[in-house]
Amino acid sequence: MEKAFSFFFLFTIFFFFHSPTNTFIECTKNISTDQSALIDLKNQFTLVNPDNVLARNWSTTISVCYWIGVTCGSRHHRVIALNLPGMHLSGQLPTSLGNLSFLSLLDMSDNFLYGNIPKELGYLHRLQVLLLSSNNLTGEIPQQLGNLRRLEMLDMSTNNFVGSIPSSIFNISTLKSINLNLNHLSGTLPNNLCGNIPNLIELHLERNRLSGPLPTNLSSCSWLQSLVLQMNEFTGFIPREIGGLEMLRLLALGVNRLTGEIPQEFGNLRNLRILNLRANHITGVLPKTIFNLTSLQVMQLLTNKLIGSIPREIGNLTSLQELDLYENFLSGTIPQEVRRLNEVEVLDFHSNNLSGLIPEVIFNITTLKIIDLSMNHHWGSLPSTIGYALPNLEDLYISDTMLSGVIPQSLSNCSQLSHIILGFNYLTGSIPKSLGDLRFLSFFSVVRNDLSSESSSPELSFITSLTNCRELYILDLTYNDFRGVVIPKSIGNFSSSLHNLGLAGTGLKGSIPEEIGNLSGLQTIEMVGNDLGGVIPNTLKGLQRLERLYLGYNKLRGPIPSSFCKLEKLGLMYLKENQISGYNLHMYVGKSFFWQHPKHTRKLAKFDIPLPSKEPSKWTNTRDNCGDAKFGITRLVS
Repeated sequence: MEKAFSFFFLFTIFFFFHSPTNTFIECTKNISTDQSALIDLKNQFTLVNPDNVLARNWSTTISVCYWIGVTCGSRHHRVIALNLPGMHLSGQLPTSLGNLSFLSLLDMSDNFLYGNIPKELGYLHRLQVLLLSSNNLTGEIPQQLGNLRRLEMLDMSTNNFVGSIPSSIFNISTLKSINLNLNHLSGTLPNNLCGNIPNLIELHLERNRLSGPLPTNLSSCSWLQSLVLQMNEFTGFIPREIGGLEMLRLLALGVNRLTGEIPQEFGNLRNLRILNLRANHITGVLPKTIFNLTSLQVMQLLTNKLIGSIPREIGNLTSLQELDLYENFLSGTIPQEVRRLNEVEVLDFHSNNLSGLIPEVIFNITTLKIIDLSMNHHWGSLPSTIGYALPNLEDLYISDTMLSGVIPQSLSNCSQLSHIILGFNYLTGSIPKSLGDLRFLSFFSVVRNDLSSESSSPELSFITSLTNCRELYILDLTYNDFRGVVIPKSIGNFSSSLHNLGLAGTGLKGSIPEEIGNLSGLQTIEMVGNDLGGVIPNTLKGLQRLERLYLGYNKLRGPIPSSFCKLEKLGLMYLKENQISGYNLHMYVGKSFFWQHPKHTRKLAKFDIPLPSKEPSKWTNTRDNCGDAKFGITRLVS
């Protein structure tokens, strides 16, 4: 989500990108020093990979100034840039790199470097850009890097550095960009962090183990545009001084342990594009001042302890593309002013205490891709025209509310729909057959509603149309009212992408179609609490990915198919309240049984089989061979 504002425009100010002059002046001693350091580097990489690009190109028969990735200055004919990113180089950095005394740029990012950073890099007094990101470097960051008094860009992100960030780094007054994301750095930040680096433009310390309070003098970094401190262990209040950073475009403080309220001063961040305070312990109400940030594109305040209502001023955020307020304690209604968010793509309010009629204006915001109003106290219905106004909709989540009415036929016009989650509501009517036109549909759940089947059809006819949804992964229709109809044979036409099939508690009658054995991708079948009869189809032997089979509380009869011995991933089977007999059981040994497949030593399958009329005189264990499998049957002790 978070956008890192790159400042590689710094490269354009470096004179060292000029090609080396053809009138090369021999400075034997100095250039020999550079060559020796580079040969040490080449040898380190050749030890690991003799066929690396440097082994093939860096030859002492030509000047180092013509080696790949090496740039020499036209004045002193010394190495001023070493540019070797993404060359699959593996090895350690030699200490002799500190002898490249004219070096201004060192870029060895996106390789396979390992080991510690040599402290001798602190000798590179002309260095302006140091890029070592995306390697496997370890150990602590040397204090000696604080000697790089001309350094403007430092990027050592995505490594395995430990320890604290050297305080000396925050004394390099020329620094404009610090990126130490994705390491294992710990300790605290100095309270006067910005006291000696007034030119800092970006500070990225994401995904480390930094702790303690946030520095209070951040406003001294008046040029700061990107402040990313998320996914650490920072505590305490959010400093109001951050509101003085008028140039700030990205503020990411999410996933920490910050407390207190959102400072009113944040309303001064007129250039802010992204505000991420997610997953902290922030309390209080939403300050109205932050709804004056007309440049804001992303607001992520989810998973906090915010209270109060959503201000009507939300309509001022006309540039907003993503609004995440979920998992808070917000109450009241969703303001009608959301209609003015004509660029928003994500509206996520789930898991709050919002109430009132769902504003129909939400379903007229044509840019919307994700709507999530779940787990609130809303009521209302889906407008019949929903499919005509939301051409870009991908995910529709309105579960566990008081949604009523029918599923609109026009929903099928939302051709990009992937997720339809409308469970735990009061929907009525039938499921439109037109939903079968949604070729990207992967998750369809209407669990626990009052949906019914078409009165004119003896079977679940919409199943046939849904089989056209070839990416369907989960189909959950449990606990609706399909009494008196049968499962169509067309259920076997679903693609192998279907993993979960939920038809529990729907009142289905008839038998389980043998065609269900065609669904080779199934992992879970839920058909508990119906009126299904007949035998368990032997075709289930084809479901080699099946892990859970729930068929309890039906009218099934006959034996457990012997072919189940071959279902090596089957971990749980529930058959209670049927007329099913065990497989080759010599005796009943209690009401509940465990089946442990030999390849699932930690997974137990529970069989619920009716007790015999007379309890055996002795409880015991028994085993029956089933090919290579063995059933270990033990009485369940409560």
